[in-house]
Amino acid sequence: MSKLRVSLIILLLPLFSGCAAIDAFLFDAYPDGTPITQDRPQQAEHVAPAADESTGDVALRDEAAALREEIKQQQAALAAMKQKKAAEEAAAAAAVKEQLWVRIAFKSGQTAVTSQTRRTIKDLSKKFLAQPRTQTIEVRGYCDDEPIGGYSGKQRSAHSFDSQVALSQARASAIAAEFRNAGIPAEAIHAQGFGATDFIADNATVEGRNKNRRVDIFLVEN
Repeated sequence: MSKLRVSLIILLLPLFSGCAAIDAFLFDAYPDGTPITQDRPQQAEHVAPAADESTGDVALRDEAAALREEIKQQQAALAAMKQKKAAEEAAAAAAVKEQLWVRIAFKSGQTAVTSQTRRTIKDLSKKFLAQPRTQTIEVRGYCDDEPIGGYSGKQRSAHSFDSQVALSQARASAIAAEFRNAGIPAEAIHAQGFGATDFIADNATVEGRNKNRRVDIFLVEN
């Protein structure tokens, strides 16, 4: 190759490079010269995953739900405490309102008042009348759990009552009558029979049944 041709090629190289750049621009090529008409690998775009935000939202919702549940449990516990306190206060008020004054035992099937019981009631009546009172007398009769006619149902009763409630009512009425005879106004005395309820001892033993056959006398504040 002659020196002249070599020199000519060297002079024309910049011109060809410039034309290639111009052609790439004119024919809408990518900056690196790749025509748009050709398939070009797409570069992965960096997009912050939405999973991070959703995970945070779920965590916040779970925390809020747990907090609401804890508050609900605390409110339920507080309500239970208030209910228990109200019941205790009611029981305390009832205990103050009524006071067990005396307890009188009865023999099985009996409703009659003994002479010793009559003397006791007279002494109690004197004390009751000795000073002004705002109380009334509640006479409450009870039985043991032995049914009328005995457990076998074939025993002959010493009374004519057909139920334990009627038997306990007769006992309470007998005691109330003794208080009236001792001078207590009738309007200040109330008698009621409760039958085989409110046991204070075990009915499986003779001693327990003897304690359960009773009349309880309460002083009740008006």
